[in-house]
Amino acid sequence: MKRLVVGILSIGALGFLSGCAVEHYDRERVAVSEPEVLVPEYYVWDGAEYVGVVHGRYVYMGPGNVWRRAEPYRVERFHEWERYHPDWQRNAIRNEQHAIENQQRNQEHAAENQQRNLEHAAENQQRNQENAAENKQRNQEQAAENKQRNQEQAAANQQRNQLHHQQKLQKQQEKKEEEQQRKEEQEK
Repeated sequence: MKRLVVGILSIGALGFLSGCAVEHYDRERVAVSEPEVLVPEYYVWDGAEYVGVVHGRYVYMGPGNVWRRAEPYRVERFHEWERYHPDWQRNAIRNEQHAIENQQRNQEHAAENQQRNLEHAAENQQRNQENAAENKQRNQEQAAENKQRNQEQAAANQQRNQLHHQQKLQKQQEKKEEEQQRKEEQEK
């Protein structure tokens, strides 16, 4: 049982340490994001290796000239070196290739964002037009229903009024007839 748990934890740790981030969207689809780009704009030789800072995190030039996150012992060694070289940033090497790549990446992202924004705007406009057409149709149907209901209500009111008027006339007629009968009886 211990071996199984250790094995599962080891597999999980390998995935965690690989630098890939897995985002879970739903049960059918899993997306893997690109590893974070850790290329410093400036770097310096600390006597043992090249060290730079990216977003407040220390990185070092690893095998294959790939920038990697610096482990705590590397950061500690760099801070020791930094005590004797407080102005290291003034003498740091500007990573020209990174600056060019960063500018290109920013331009690509801006173009992608602009394209995405245009697509979203077109989709929103289409959706708004569809919603407006649906609302117009619904309003017309509601207006027709209301008109029909009002006409039926008016007709029912008119019938009620006519019936009431007829009942009133009939009562008046009956009253006149009763008075006439009383008059005739009184005269007899």
